[in-house]
Amino acid sequence: MPDDSTERARALLQDPSGRPTPAYSSYLQQQQNHQAARQSYDDAFAAAQRDPVALQAWPVVGRSYQRAVDAAYDRWVALGHKTEVERALAVLAAPAVEAPAPPATPSSSCD
Repeated sequence: MPDDSTERARALLQDPSGRPTPAYSSYLQQQQNHQAARQSYDDAFAAAQRDPVALQAWPVVGRSYQRAVDAAYDRWVALGHKTEVERALAVLAAPAVEAPAPPATPSSSCD
């Protein structure tokens, strides 16, 4: 039987019909936005590495890409409920812990 923390975690991620909640949908959208910003940064840096002039300018040019990555991350945290959703995902991913069996009682033999 799921415990209360498992039920709370599931309720944060899914509505009763099994669809993603608005919080989880926002998390997924903001995660995708962050990944896209990071990909743009990586692509621009890779292009700069192929051109000595662009690479020399990267410390200045790269700032705008880094700001976009940072802003996307901040939106993911603030608007995407990142901490709460990831905590709920961790609860659901954790193995269920069963209560330990009671200690065995020694049998006494009266011989």
